[in-house]
Amino acid sequence: MLESLIPWLYVLSLFACAMTIVLRPSLMLRPSMFFVMVMLVIINIAAAFVDKTTYSTMPGIDQLRLTTILFPFPVLAWVLATPFLSSTTASIYGECRGTASTAFRFQRREAWIAAIFTIVALFVAAGYLVTVPLGQTGLWALLSDPANTAQAREMSVKGVSNPLVTYAYTFFRASFAPVLIVLLVYGLSWRMPFRSILLLGTILLCIVIVALEGARMPIAMLLLAVGFAWLLLRGISRGSIVFAAVVACSLAIILSLTLLRESEHRGPSRDLSMYTEPLVDRAFVVPFETGARSMFYSYDHGSTGTRTTRPAAVVANEEYINLPLTVYRRHYPFGLEYGSINTCFLFDLQVSAGLWGGWWLSLVGLCLLDLLPYLFLRARGLVLVAFYSAFLCSLLVLSFSAYTTSLLSGGLLLIPLLARASSPVETRGEPGRSTSIVSDEVGCVR
Repeated sequence: MLESLIPWLYVLSLFACAMTIVLRPSLMLRPSMFFVMVMLVIINIAAAFVDKTTYSTMPGIDQLRLTTILFPFPVLAWVLATPFLSSTTASIYGECRGTASTAFRFQRREAWIAAIFTIVALFVAAGYLVTVPLGQTGLWALLSDPANTAQAREMSVKGVSNPLVTYAYTFFRASFAPVLIVLLVYGLSWRMPFRSILLLGTILLCIVIVALEGARMPIAMLLLAVGFAWLLLRGISRGSIVFAAVVACSLAIILSLTLLRESEHRGPSRDLSMYTEPLVDRAFVVPFETGARSMFYSYDHGSTGTRTTRPAAVVANEEYINLPLTVYRRHYPFGLEYGSINTCFLFDLQVSAGLWGGWWLSLVGLCLLDLLPYLFLRARGLVLVAFYSAFLCSLLVLSFSAYTTSLLSGGLLLIPLLARASSPVETRGEPGRSTSIVSDEVGCVR
C-alpha cells in the first residue's frame, strides 16, 4: 500500500525539510539535517521516480525504495525534538555570519594553521611521490594519456606499498586540504598583492597534490568547500546563488575531465548529450542504484553482519568482506582489478543488518553525529568557517561510503578534532563570539 505512495511521500518529505530550513537556516548545519537534504537530492529522487528495467530482476526493490523515502521523516522529528543541539549550530552559524563583517579575516591564527597544513601537504606529497613516481600517477595519465586514466589510477593505488603513505594521503585529501583551501582562498586580498601571490601558489600546489591520484571528485570537493564557506559567511539565503555557481563549476570541471578522457576512447564529438547524460545519471541515479545492487548481493548471500566492517570483523574474528569490491566484481567481472561500487552508509548497514535493522542503525548513527558540532565551539572567525566547511564536505562522503569509512578516513571525525586542537581555550561569553545574528535568526530567512 505504502509503495504506491512513494512519490507523494518524497514530495512531502522534501517540502517539510525545505520549510524547516527556510524558517530556521541554522538547522542546515546540524549533521543529520544536512545529510537528509543531500539525500533528498542525490538519492531519493531516483528512489521515488526512476524505474530501470534492471530493477525488475532485483528482489525487494520496492521495500528498499520505501525505507529510503521514509528515512528523512524520523530524522526531521529528531531535529525538531532536540533544540538543545540546535542551539550549538545556531551559535556556530552566528559566529560565521559575524566573520563576514570583519575587515581582515586572515589573521595570525589563520596564517599559522595555513602554514602548518602546507607543511603537512609537502610531506604527504613527498611520501606519495617516493612510492609512486610522477609519471605513473593518475594525474600524469590524465594530462598525457587520458584514455588510460582509469588504469593509471588503479596502478597509483596498487603501487603504494606502504599503508602509512596511503592513510596519510587519504587523511590529507579528506581533512586537511579542504580546510587549507578555504583559508587560502578567503585570505586573498587586493590590498596585499605579495601575500596573495604566495597564497595563489599554495592553492595551486594543494590542488595538484589532491589530484595526484587522478580522481575527479576530490577536486570538486575543494570547490564545494569554498562554496560552503561562502554560505556560512553570507547566509543560507543570500549565499545560495554563489553556491549554485560553485556547484555548476564543480560539475563543469568533472564534465571537462570526462570529455578529455572519453574523447580519447570515442574520438571528438559535438553531441554533448553523450557526456552530460551519463554525468547526470552518475550524480542523481547511480547513488540509489548502488544501494539496489548492494542489497541484491545480500538477498543472494544473506545479511553480512559485521563482516563488511573491517574493525568489527577483526574484533569478531571473522573474514572481512570488501563490499564495494565484491559487488563491483559481481556486476563487472572483466573490469578493473581494484574497482569498487561504493554506496550510501544507509544501504551498507542494510546489507549488514537487514533492511529494517540497518535502517534503524543508520538512524541512530546519523543522529549521534549531531554531537560533533560541540567540538567546533572554541573556533573563531575564518578558522571556524574553514573547518566547518570541510566538515560539511565530509558529511557528503556518507552518501557514497560506509559509516566507519566516513568517520575514520572520510574526515568526519578527524576534522572536528583538528578544529578543537587548533582553537584557543575560551568561554562562550568571552569577546569574539558573535551573538547579534543568532538572537534574531529564529523565524527569519538569512
